[in-house]
Amino acid sequence: MGIRVDSKTSQGLLKARLKKNLTQLELSNLAKVSLRTIQDLENNRKDSFSESTLICLCRSLDLDYNKLSKSEEIKNWQKLPKQSILIIIFIIFLNGLFLFYPKEFSRNKNLRFDWIKYLKAKELIVEPYTIKWRESNEQVINYINLKQLAKVNETLNCEIKWSYHYEKGSTPEIFLSAFSEWEPDKEIRIFHGILSGDSSLVRNFKIICPSKVGIHSIRIFYSTSFEPMNSYYGHPAPGQVSSPATAHYREVGIEVVK
Repeated sequence: MGIRVDSKTSQGLLKARLKKNLTQLELSNLAKVSLRTIQDLENNRKDSFSESTLICLCRSLDLDYNKLSKSEEIKNWQKLPKQSILIIIFIIFLNGLFLFYPKEFSRNKNLRFDWIKYLKAKELIVEPYTIKWRESNEQVINYINLKQLAKVNETLNCEIKWSYHYEKGSTPEIFLSAFSEWEPDKEIRIFHGILSGDSSLVRNFKIICPSKVGIHSIRIFYSTSFEPMNSYYGHPAPGQVSSPATAHYREVGIEVVK
C-alpha cells in the first residue's frame, strides 16, 4: 500500500539522516532501500512510498514508525472503507494489465514475458574506448571473454571490461549484473559502486552451464542510479506487471553440448 508523505515528514527523515552522519548511499546500504528512492523522498520528487520502505528507513534512523504513520495524510487514507480500497487496488491492477501486458497474454496466460522486447531497452555498444565515443556515450563494453562452446554443467570463467565517461560532479551508482536464460531469477553481481571521470574496469565472474544441450543466452545489465535488475526478462519480476522496466544490456550466446 502506498503511503503519502508530506514535506514535513520528508524533512524529518532528512534531518535524522544528517544527525546520524550518514550519506544517502550509506543509508541506502543500511536500510536496503535504493538510492533513487531516498533521493526522491528527501527532494519531494514523489509523494507516495511503500510502507515497507518507510519502515526500513525508520529502523535505520532510529525513528518510531508508529509516530510517523499518525500523520493526517496517512490517517485519511486509513479511514477509507476497506471495500473502496479493494476497488482502487483492482482498478490499478487492471490498468497494469492493459498498459503493459503484450498481446500474447490472451493466448497463453502461463507464458513468462520477455519485457525487454516490449520496452525501450538499449543494447550496450561493444567498441574500443575512443575520444569520439566520449562525445556521445556514458559507458561502453570493451569486450566480454566467454567460452561460446561448452559442456553441460561446465563452470565458465568470464571476464568483462567496460569504459565509462562521467562529467565532473556526476557520480552515479552503478549496478552491473548478469542473468542466464536457464536461471532467469538468479543474479550474478559483477559490480556495484560509484564511478566518476574517465576510466576502465575489468571484472571476472563465473556461470554454470545448464544441463540441457542447445543454444542459450546470457544478459548483462548495466543500470545506473536506481537499482539492479532482478530478472533475465527485465525489472521488476513478471508478477509485478504494473511497472515493468529495464536497463541497458548486452546479450551473449553460448552453445552447450554433451
